[in-house]
Amino acid sequence: MKTGLLVKHPEDSPLMVGFRKFLEASYSTSFINHQVPCVARYLYFMDPREVSVKCIYNIRKTVEFFVQLNALNTSKPTARNYLESIKSFVKYVASEEQFLEEDPALPHAVEKFFTAAKYILIGIRRRKVPTQPGKENHACTPEGCQRLLTTVKPYFLSLIIRVKSMGDLEDRDYNALCNYLVALLILQHLQSPTVVRDMTVHQWLLRSHLTVQVGEEAIEVAVIRVEQRTAEMRQIAIIALEKQEEMWFDTFFRKVRPVFMKNVNKGEDHFFVATNGGKIKNLTYNHKKFHERFHLPEVKVQQVRKVFEQCCLSRCNDEEQQLLRKHLRLSPQAAKPSETDLVRAAVLW
Repeated sequence: MKTGLLVKHPEDSPLMVGFRKFLEASYSTSFINHQVPCVARYLYFMDPREVSVKCIYNIRKTVEFFVQLNALNTSKPTARNYLESIKSFVKYVASEEQFLEEDPALPHAVEKFFTAAKYILIGIRRRKVPTQPGKENHACTPEGCQRLLTTVKPYFLSLIIRVKSMGDLEDRDYNALCNYLVALLILQHLQSPTVVRDMTVHQWLLRSHLTVQVGEEAIEVAVIRVEQRTAEMRQIAIIALEKQEEMWFDTFFRKVRPVFMKNVNKGEDHFFVATNGGKIKNLTYNHKKFHERFHLPEVKVQQVRKVFEQCCLSRCNDEEQQLLRKHLRLSPQAAKPSETDLVRAAVLW
């Protein structure tokens, strides 16, 4: 269900192109660029298989669409914008003689749809939305800590497929690809925002591959070594990516990062860059805004580590606990772990 709220049909389909032309006669470009994606997402929710005007007959599922928006704590203005966009689409359909000739019952269906839209609007006005959505702390379990990743993953995977097939994305989609990978490193790989920010292209290109034994399973991982230097010490953070994750990062590096860098003359060595090609100034703030985009409470790496220590270590045997404590540096007096041990610990988590 969530997929239908995040994924949209292509905007170059004949029906969507016709809708855009209909809007161009009366509205500004910014208004059009807002309404068309909203309708494309609504139509995907109504039928992921095809772009169709049949949605006008399915009032029940249209109501369900707004119920799902409500479940995501979508703000009232956003919900109203969706409704106005959908109404514009229905007006377009009602204005096209081709649709009316193909389906003589369409005018009556349109009338019923607009009647239903009035009640949907009343529901939007009356529903209660938390005054500060996302402030409640639901990150008390491992699942809660990774709720952002599980919620956004279907949308993220659809973007990976599109960008790999040479499809162009909207700016917000390119940003989502970048922000999801950052969140993956923070929430699943337990890396600090500083490590993620400081990871360089050179370190990515120098990654090595290692097969580690976890129980009876041999797992191949890509190992990235992120060096951090301070006045007092030099430290190496180990990031271990499994095959699918490595493919995601490689897709970002080859397909998305060049889009960010296209207007930059001087090369930027950081792996993750801002949309203008420069260094990300406040990665923690971006991570917070990415949670807010999906109406989820922000989860910080300190919370994830605490939950991990409280809930997950107890499920491991003594050897695994020792490895994981070294990985998280929970045992300051312990001997310095080998790189292989760190990689095994990363895979265990």
